[in-house]
Amino acid sequence: MSELTTSHTKCKCTACGHHFKSTAAFDKHRTGSHGVDRRCMDEIEMLAHKMARNVGGYWVTSLFVGESYWSK
Repeated sequence: MSELTTSHTKCKCTACGHHFKSTAAFDKHRTGSHGVDRRCMDEIEMLAHKMARNVGGYWVTSLFVGESYWSK
């Protein structure tokens, strides 16, 4: 797999190091209350919340039909 990049739609969490296809996926992986116990979900928690890695290696909120269209 090639190295993952960031852009205006792809992001990398500086806390956990995971790459996300969208800000929605990034936001979904954060849990807890701001200023209290805010943290990143681990991979098992993200999978339990129906998140997945697409074929490009980015975490997404869920897989789509025709995933190859969304993969890059």
